[in-house]
Amino acid sequence: MLLSSYQNQSSLLAGEVVLLESRRQFSMKSFGTLELVKNNMIKLKRTVDLFNDIFGWSIFFNIFFCSLKTLDYLDNLRSGGYVTINNPSFANVSAALLQIVMLMLLWVMEVFYCDAILKKFDEIFYLSNKQEAISKDGFEESYQIDKFVRMVGYSRPRFTAARFFSIDRTIIFSALGSITTFLIVIIQLKLN
Repeated sequence: MLLSSYQNQSSLLAGEVVLLESRRQFSMKSFGTLELVKNNMIKLKRTVDLFNDIFGWSIFFNIFFCSLKTLDYLDNLRSGGYVTINNPSFANVSAALLQIVMLMLLWVMEVFYCDAILKKFDEIFYLSNKQEAISKDGFEESYQIDKFVRMVGYSRPRFTAARFFSIDRTIIFSALGSITTFLIVIIQLKLN
């Protein structure tokens, strides 16, 4: 729902940029559209803040639990916990690997969804800056557009996991790096 709202704002702004490039002047409808987008961006920013308050802890614990469970599964695979004397089969190992993939998929999809919203916002910000650049060519309404662009920049969404860290694509490699580091530590401790 959030992503579709940001897509709607992007399509509204894209239509206004096309009209502005073709007409080279603002109309009252253009200002109405800018006002609508401005109000919607403020509402979407508040919605993202509420999303963080409601689901931030859940996302944090999903990432934390999945990371710990992945470490447990990898440690059991390394130590041979899934290979028994009676059944040293490939099926046990592949089942454990499948569980790891399913756990990782859970929070990776959450991260990609949040990142898609951030990308859509970047597109909105680009379109508003493009509109500002076009308006610098002699429009007397450029002050209003400058104000609009500043407001769009202020309303950038920021997804957080319980306000401990931001949720974007970099968190995937950070978590995988942490899992790898802890796995190496576990292996070193078991060797000694």
